Amino acid sequence: MGLNKTDINQKAMASRMKTKFDKYWGDMENMNVMIFVACVMDPRYKLKNVSFIIRESYGSGRNSIAGALIAKVRFVLDQMYKHYEAKTWNSPPVRTNQAKGPNPTTETGEDTENTYDLDSLIDIHEESEENSGDQTELESYLSDPCVPRSDPDFNILHWWKRSASRYKTLSLMARDLMAIPVSTVASESAFSTSGRLIDAFRSSHSKNG
Repeated sequence: MGLNKTDINQKAMASRMKTKFDKYWGDMENMNVMIFVACVMDPRYKLKNVSFIIRESYGSGRNSIAGALIAKVRFVLDQMYKHYEAKTWNSPPVRTNQAKGPNPTTETGEDTENTYDLDSLIDIHEESEENSGDQTELESYLSDPCVPRSDPDFNILHWWKRSASRYKTLSLMARDLMAIPVSTVASESAFSTSGRLIDAFRSSHSKNG
């Protein structure tokens, strides 16, 4: 029995989807590891569940590939954390002269324009005390239990906003990772056999942008 038109179209569509899958997921060297790093920053998954998903995706016959990918994810995660940690702790403390108007004075009449906000200094001191132990902020986050995945109303952005005081550095990482733009290509293009659905102008980046 020969293939009908529907079968031929489905075969062509499956072939295109396989090509796209192999392009982004088939070769670990070409894979965008930031996809997995962003998943680690989801408190419902973290590294433990992302590692499990990677191993399950590659299967028992490709453990070495899965292990190498997990190690790569952890390496990138550690490097990002060190970069953001340096930026966080090198930022200047907040000063008290934020509002407009006359500069406040002390009881002795001295100008306090350059006086650091006491609350900010206390916050910095407490954070340094909390981070003086064996665990880094990243290690603490990864070792804490995952947030239950059963909540349908869970909002990852709100979670990181609420957790910013505890995870000062990681919250900045999460903010930037969650802000990475996604493609504007129409979803139909992945399932279409008719060729390009967008023109070169829409799929290109502005030279000035």
